[in-house]
Amino acid sequence: MIYLKESNIPLNLAWDDNIVQEANGTYQLSFKFPVTDESWSLLTPETFLLADDLHGEQEFFIFDVVKENGYVQVYANQVATLLNYYTMSTLNVDRVAGQTVMNALAGSIVRKHPFSFSSDIMAHHSLNIADKSVMEVLVKDRHSILGQWGGDLVRDKYAIKLLQNGGTENESLFMYRKNLSKYHASKSVKDLRTRIHFKKTLTSQEGGADRTLSVTVDSPLIEKYSQIYEATLEVSDQDVKDVASLKEYGKRYFASTLCDLVEESLELEVKGKSDVPVKIFDTVSVYHERFDTDIRVRISKYHFSPMSKKLKSIGFGKVSQSIGGQLSGMVSDAVSDTASTLLSDFEVRLQKEIENANRSFETAFEKQKATLEDGIEQAKAEAEQSRATLATQIESKLAEQRAEAQRDKTALSQRLTASKEELEALIGDVERNMQSGISESYQSLSQALTAYETLVGEASQNALQAQTLANTLAGQQNTLSQQLLRQREDNEGWRNSFEATISAELGVYRNELAQVRGKFDDAGNLTALETYKRTQEESTRGIRTQLEALAQDTARISRIETQADKVVQTVESLNSDVLKKSEFLIEDGRIQVSADKVIDGNTLASLLTVQPDAIRTVTNKMVITSHQTNLVGEKYKNVCVRISTGGAVMDAPLAINEKEFLITGEAMRVSGSGPLYFYCRLTYTDGKTGWLGYTTHLTNTTKTPFKLTSKLLLPAGKTVSNIIFCVSMQASNEWELCNLSIVPKTSAELIVDGSITADKLNVNSVRAGILTANSITSNMLQANAITADKLKVDTAMINKLASNDALINSLVAKRAFITAVQAVDLSATRIKSGVLQSQNGNLTFDLNNSNISFKNNSASIKRLASGYATQFIKLETGQKLTHGQGGALASRMTLGMNHQGSEDKGHAAFTGLVIWNGKAKNSGTADLIELISDRMTWYNQGATALIFDGQDINETRIYPEKNSTEGVCIFGLPNRRFSKIYVNEMHSKETYVTGSNGQEYRIKQMLKDLALKIGYKGVGNWADYIG
Repeated sequence: MIYLKESNIPLNLAWDDNIVQEANGTYQLSFKFPVTDESWSLLTPETFLLADDLHGEQEFFIFDVVKENGYVQVYANQVATLLNYYTMSTLNVDRVAGQTVMNALAGSIVRKHPFSFSSDIMAHHSLNIADKSVMEVLVKDRHSILGQWGGDLVRDKYAIKLLQNGGTENESLFMYRKNLSKYHASKSVKDLRTRIHFKKTLTSQEGGADRTLSVTVDSPLIEKYSQIYEATLEVSDQDVKDVASLKEYGKRYFASTLCDLVEESLELEVKGKSDVPVKIFDTVSVYHERFDTDIRVRISKYHFSPMSKKLKSIGFGKVSQSIGGQLSGMVSDAVSDTASTLLSDFEVRLQKEIENANRSFETAFEKQKATLEDGIEQAKAEAEQSRATLATQIESKLAEQRAEAQRDKTALSQRLTASKEELEALIGDVERNMQSGISESYQSLSQALTAYETLVGEASQNALQAQTLANTLAGQQNTLSQQLLRQREDNEGWRNSFEATISAELGVYRNELAQVRGKFDDAGNLTALETYKRTQEESTRGIRTQLEALAQDTARISRIETQADKVVQTVESLNSDVLKKSEFLIEDGRIQVSADKVIDGNTLASLLTVQPDAIRTVTNKMVITSHQTNLVGEKYKNVCVRISTGGAVMDAPLAINEKEFLITGEAMRVSGSGPLYFYCRLTYTDGKTGWLGYTTHLTNTTKTPFKLTSKLLLPAGKTVSNIIFCVSMQASNEWELCNLSIVPKTSAELIVDGSITADKLNVNSVRAGILTANSITSNMLQANAITADKLKVDTAMINKLASNDALINSLVAKRAFITAVQAVDLSATRIKSGVLQSQNGNLTFDLNNSNISFKNNSASIKRLASGYATQFIKLETGQKLTHGQGGALASRMTLGMNHQGSEDKGHAAFTGLVIWNGKAKNSGTADLIELISDRMTWYNQGATALIFDGQDINETRIYPEKNSTEGVCIFGLPNRRFSKIYVNEMHSKETYVTGSNGQEYRIKQMLKDLALKIGYKGVGNWADYIG
């Protein structure tokens, strides 16, 4: 997107938008905008724009607006181009690093500016320049900071960085038919230079005339081209003080600038997206099968669309036009060549350099701050979206629970009505029995005592049941309160009617107790009857004993009344805290809680289960189970049973929405030889049957645990109503099964209070849409992956970090002890070690003993330099000696060079030395030294050299470097002579033969003596010419 910086107005209607950046060159934005939108009037020169670029948001300023038919064409430069309009005073540095010269540049700028300058180049150079524009000093020609220090110019808004390497080794691949649509490669000699005339003016220090040094240096590749490409270059290097140093400077210039190489460039049109984001100066891979191209190249140019945020094309290779030339041409009419006032105040320079450092820091700080703020805003947006989704899900579940509560209320009302009728009939029977017992007690003392004892026994039984009920309810009150807490709001609607019904039932109980109490009071009149009988002397010792028991029973009845009041209070408490959230079934002697109905006479604990493992902070999910407590029948819980036939073993009554569960247990073959197989039979709600099989099977004869992980993949529209766990075996086999257990998988859609608190939390998987916690503390945190788009901490201190596999983008440590390191790229200022060894042991660097060891059959040390011959030392084994050495196996060392890159000594362009050594067939030593070169020179310092010249394939010459008058070159010694010399033709000035007396005689003199003796001077009178 493109915005107006001042008003932050987006230019949504812009089209034909393009940002082009060339390495150390052009950085420009252009687009078209319709005049139908009133914003076009704001697009005027000197207006600042913000636009998305390949490596982040950039700032541009408009320098040209062209009005066309129906639209305006806008051209804008990146704000660094404004440095053309700033002048500097004096810049004089001597052999300093890149950061120092950039600080000096910032301090030399005349007026206040928003730019910051930095560099990481450690090379030292000198520069002396004054009264120029800042951009000209920074990048123009060879006599500039970029020309002297080199590197990559990275422009990020107002931050100007000169980096040794502005990019990275990127893994992105641009491939034909994948993300590459247009392929354009070119070669050019436009900027080729093979001969340069270097000039240096030396200023006299004593008022004398200046002296000019001049030297011409040819490129080593000058003969490679059919033409000579000349240029003249003024040198300002302070190290150049004479002709020799100027010539050395020229040689280094060719080696560093590579100006003697043909310029090659490659441009690709991109479609889609690259594998990895790229930016300028990155090194990427390019593959094009049609042009047989598979190379690693550096991005030097790109075109980017800010409106669609899409890379349009990228270019590789040199850029023919420098930024100084291109930008100076655009502003040549606006920038003066003379500088403004000379600044000499050191404090002013220092203050400006400090401000430059502050701006560099603030730029980096603001960039990091913007990144963090973007991450926070994105996290807030994701949280808001997740909260809306959760709210929808919660509302849906609440609606379902309200409907279910209404159905439960109706069913409860029906059951309460039936229970009330049963209680009324029971109370009527109790009243009739009590009345009958009291009447008989008045008729006969023995019958009264018997009836009373019967009544007391019944009351004791009722009290015992009430006490049991009270204990049960009290013990489970807290559990029910916690488990049913979330149902409180859903069941408020039918609370009043339920309380009224319970109150009525309690009233009936109170009336019954009052009647019993009244009758027991009447029974208290037996004391008077006892007195009457005693006065009548009808009392007996046995009656007295029964009366004492009656008194004890009366005290017991009082305690029962107290306990009954406590039961009433407990029931009333449960009525206000528990009963409103649950559904009760009241029967004779018990009260049970159920979500639907009581099944098989279960108790409270078997009917309600928090699944799984009572982790209420995760789910609070209540599952109504069948008679299998904890999902396993009593038949198989902590016991072993033997089975001899296959088929159903037990039900697995999981909740219908549980799609994943785990079956565990132990099994052992008692008799037979066949395996034991497992499977589950599924019954769908439509009555049809499905199967769930397992690959696990057992053949063991000792008790072995097994674990079956089950995941239901239901057909569309199918719902499971029942799951039965089954086994299959041979008819003659007998197996023993022990400790069966079925555990559903735990999941969580919402963590309510932001934390999970438990002494032990042991689950295979915890899934949450949002997990918020102040801290996570654990003795062991084990995970396959912990990922986060943004992990932000203010301060992090790691005492111990243990990991089998850790991917860390940047690790900075003052001191680290690591037993093993595997790295793709390892960079260090200094490496201290005893031994560096390759993974397979073939190469070892013994740093302490200064040894390098090679153990493979072919090892080499080479130097590769673009445009120059490859230099190498090659070590080989298993080679056969030649030249009459008997074909012995030997080692061979090759020290050579080849400008075509081959390491073969037989190659036409090879020059070097080959040394052989081995064991001959006759057990002797076989060795050989080969010197291979078109020309070779042997010499001793101070004596003439002997030259072997084999450049002409038709002739091979051996001759002294100098004439015989300048130096002496002798074959052999008087006592060290060649035995034989075979020649076809000999040309000699003087030739001697040695007689038997040891005297040497000139052959020419001998020939002349013979000619004079015989009187024949030869053809052409040659004898006259012999001295």
